[in-house]
Amino acid sequence: MNLLQDISLSEKSTLGVGGRAQFWAEVKDVDDVRAAVAEAERRRVPVLVVGGGSNIIAADGHIAALVIHPVGQTISIIDRKQDTVRVSVDAGVNWDRFVQWAVDQDLSGVTCLSGIPGSMGAAPMQNIGAYGQEL
Repeated sequence: MNLLQDISLSEKSTLGVGGRAQFWAEVKDVDDVRAAVAEAERRRVPVLVVGGGSNIIAADGHIAALVIHPVGQTISIIDRKQDTVRVSVDAGVNWDRFVQWAVDQDLSGVTCLSGIPGSMGAAPMQNIGAYGQEL
């Protein structure tokens, strides 16, 4: 885990607004996430998770929190069965990068979702859909 202090959230969001986070933790894997949460508990500050910064509007001023920012970039195929391919994608992977990877692998099902902002870590929480394809 890479822990930084006093980080501008305006530089981490697509809207370019927001104050400064007290702590910023770049995490690559589950162990890093555990370490970041433990650090937040030790410092008695809340945790905020920020991926690509496309769905946030941060308040101006000081933000007393430890921001967890996923940075892992691994994409791999877990298995293939007839018409189905299961993949594992790190939370820090940019959504559009994943779509391009799928195209490069000759996989279909997400090609119409190119250009949607955000990262894979947010995928379970946000509405990713376009032109009849949904995640």
